[in-house]
Amino acid sequence: MTAPVAPPPTDWTATIPVATRWRLTWKHGLAIIVAMLAMVPVGGFLFVWIPSRTMGALSPAVLHLLGIFISALASVLAVYLVGIKIFRLDWAAFGVATARAGAYWRGIGLWLLLLPLLAMILYITREFTGVTPLEAQLAWLPSGSLDDWRVLVTLGLFMIVAAPIGEELLFRGVVFGTLRRLMGFWPSALISAAAFGTAHMILAAIPPVFVLGVALAWMYERAGSIRPPIAVHMIHNTLVFVGLLAAQLAGV
Repeated sequence: MTAPVAPPPTDWTATIPVATRWRLTWKHGLAIIVAMLAMVPVGGFLFVWIPSRTMGALSPAVLHLLGIFISALASVLAVYLVGIKIFRLDWAAFGVATARAGAYWRGIGLWLLLLPLLAMILYITREFTGVTPLEAQLAWLPSGSLDDWRVLVTLGLFMIVAAPIGEELLFRGVVFGTLRRLMGFWPSALISAAAFGTAHMILAAIPPVFVLGVALAWMYERAGSIRPPIAVHMIHNTLVFVGLLAAQLAGV
């Protein structure tokens, strides 16, 4: 009697062809990052300077919203114009691919496990910097600015939808993806997470955002797609947005 044949091991990258993984060379990554950085001042000219000349000075709240929007838009446009159109890469090269349902649940589970660690890091950084990331971000928004429902809805959309898409495409899809072709997971994850944290430009936010960035890189590594990191990033930013709103209402 023939012994039963064991089923082949599950390949968690089966949703994306192996040939499409880590195809970004340093030239691809550098060109896209330079294009993104060049687009930010162009976006500032189009969305800030021109409106301020025609409608008068923009409020700090509007400038804050535009900053989030311009950064996310520049990331997506840089990938599309340089990566897709010039280098003729496909979206899968940047991790935009189908992911299994388990990858989303695994990512959410990891994020939930990280919450106590992130809370502890926030407490420690507050002891050293004197502020939390929420308090630092509220300093950019005048008191009562979130009382305007239009500002509130726009901020929510930009924080919960636009920022996660743009940041995951840039820091996981481009930065981590480029580094991953050159080196192992941990150096790639640590370097891309450091860039992710620094880009937030809030000293108190760098340590927790760095830890989150490492976790998001792990999710991309396991899923072969940036969609689970985007989903978890959206959930995380929803929590941050709720905290921001609660702090504003409490008069922090």
